[in-house]
Amino acid sequence: MPAIPTPTICSEYLQVISTRLACQGDLIIPHSILQTGGCETEAAKKTYVESLIRRDPSIFLERYGKLLVQEELAAFEPLATNYEVKFYLEQLKASVEVQTTPQTRRQPTRAVPASVQAKNRRFAYMHQLEKEDYFTEENMRKRSPLLHEQYMGHFAEEFEAERGGERSLSDHLFHVADERAVAVRLAAERERELSREEEFDTDTDEEEEGAENAATQMRVTGVVRGDGNEEEAEEERTPPTAAEMASTQAERHGRVDELRRVMQERFLAGGDAEFVDYAYIDGNCNLDDSWAREVQQDAEDAYFDDMEI
Repeated sequence: MPAIPTPTICSEYLQVISTRLACQGDLIIPHSILQTGGCETEAAKKTYVESLIRRDPSIFLERYGKLLVQEELAAFEPLATNYEVKFYLEQLKASVEVQTTPQTRRQPTRAVPASVQAKNRRFAYMHQLEKEDYFTEENMRKRSPLLHEQYMGHFAEEFEAERGGERSLSDHLFHVADERAVAVRLAAERERELSREEEFDTDTDEEEEGAENAATQMRVTGVVRGDGNEEEAEEERTPPTAAEMASTQAERHGRVDELRRVMQERFLAGGDAEFVDYAYIDGNCNLDDSWAREVQQDAEDAYFDDMEI
């Protein structure tokens, strides 16, 4: 019996999307990929985007779905048989649908489909969690240490160092327990990432497979080989200027913001079931008023912003 072909995105749209995203100067590439030196040119970025779409479209939509236009999102519909792809597509489409005018929002409301209502309630609940530090860098790292490592790069090590210092005995014990839990989760996430890479490698030729495995191994182990002059470079390094320090801090804040955006999208798509009760959130009608206030405020802010332009 012939094998059922796996749904794929149209090759024409694959080229359009990868080419357009590769030209964007602000395209965020995980630091673990940059360490391999494989995404320094537009051609390399294009290859990375194509590979990610083919290998794991759900991860692509999670990371870069916000950058796609409606027509490009529609190209992923044949892949919606995958649960995660379907989740991200619905969430991305919903974010486009709510971009209406203030006048439209003030009109009498019609019955809201259950799926849209659930998304609205998750959005309202997410804003409550923001006030409870759910999306601070420390708590995001606890929930997804691999994403934190990929997006923060060398800043991840600095973050861990900053969390050092003197603690009481009880605080120290809690800290050790937290770090042990983070290490266990990080190892599990790396293993899943490696399994995905290996599954994709079976469909490539030997040369591409070798290159991909090398990149994967460096990403999973976190090993970056230098030229042997690290100690000499360390000795010659001069203290950073005030301008360099300000630039570094701005870069770090930008990476935290990008990580937060991805984690928020993951929460809305149902990816935090280990940490929150989605059945409670989706069925909580008390969140409807909160959502309506958020939408109304966003509409008024956008309206006055337009008047100032």
